[in-house]
Amino acid sequence: MKNTSKEYYIGKKGPRKNCAESVQQAYVDATGSPSAASLSLSSCGGGRAPGGLCGAAHATHAILSESGREEADAFLKHFENEAGDLTCRAIRSERKTSCIRCIEIAAEYLEKESLKEQAPA
Repeated sequence: MKNTSKEYYIGKKGPRKNCAESVQQAYVDATGSPSAASLSLSSCGGGRAPGGLCGAAHATHAILSESGREEADAFLKHFENEAGDLTCRAIRSERKTSCIRCIEIAAEYLEKESLKEQAPA
């Protein structure tokens, strides 16, 4: 998912998508999730996600919440530790990490959670 999401973000895999859409589309490609596909994230890039949250973090939190996973809030803590903040403005203005790295953090977490879900009990 990490590489696919980056390819969507830079426009290497179809039309360029914002950070939120990139994570969402990579997740949908990997899992076929219809609920994740229905999330409207086109206006959530560039710091426009609710609360100014990073779009990649918002998309991942929304996907995890939508599927009823308790990991949604744990993800936000993980993301903040890895990226240095949760809001796009703080991450970008303080150059804590790049947008690509935010997408990687989000996609890696989703991939890890998807693999857990598929593992036999």
